[in-house]
Amino acid sequence: MIDDYTVATEKGFERAVNSVLEAIKKRGLRVLHIHDISGMLASAGFSIEPLSIVEFCSEEFASELLRTDVKMSLMMPCKISIYVKERKTYISALRPRGFGDFYPELMHAAEQEDALNLSIVEEARS
Repeated sequence: MIDDYTVATEKGFERAVNSVLEAIKKRGLRVLHIHDISGMLASAGFSIEPLSIVEFCSEEFASELLRTDVKMSLMMPCKISIYVKERKTYISALRPRGFGDFYPELMHAAEQEDALNLSIVEEARS
């Protein structure tokens, strides 16, 4: 099962995406890419409700992960999804705290990154 943190917001989709971007940048993190998944699928003839994925990076956390095991790159970068389901907008983040289950030496860093991601979601929601 996916360990995620998902909240509903009263904001519309575009405003929620912009709020996530602002919260990430406010924390000094790097936004790597914004994937317009619904737009990409629409261009191929498939229709879904709005969905974007924001990829971002904490260079400090990334370097610690990669020093531990380069294969951790498979779970990078951090992502937050913003989507609409049944006319309601949601903001959802994968919780990196689980990295500590595989690498106990990463537990402290994973818990810090987890708290950071949750703070981004909470700020963007309000």
